[in-house]
Amino acid sequence: FAGFFVKIELIPVVLRWLQYVCFLKWGMNVMLVAEFKDINNCSPAQMETLSQLAVGAKDVGDIGCTHGEIMVLPLYDAPSEDQWLNFVILVAICVVFRAVSAVLLSSKAKALYN
Repeated sequence: FAGFFVKIELIPVVLRWLQYVCFLKWGMNVMLVAEFKDINNCSPAQMETLSQLAVGAKDVGDIGCTHGEIMVLPLYDAPSEDQWLNFVILVAICVVFRAVSAVLLSSKAKALYN
């Protein structure tokens, strides 16, 4: 449900909400931004061509350069300005899942030994 193997648009609408509780989505967004945010080896002429193309278009790779913020991050819905938000949500999901599991295990142990 992270949109990495199967694009979110291809997942049935009823299941798309699961992407927001999937830790893989948030972790992947953090790593994508860290890896691709500062990549830019385009000349000014290539940047002009790139600005005229649609974001995420299949023919973007044909211009002979790579610009991470324009070419890669939009494909995975990982805007670079949300890097800290992605990280905070990732940590929050881990803390919430760990707290819920601790409460459930504690209640199971009490029921078993009482």
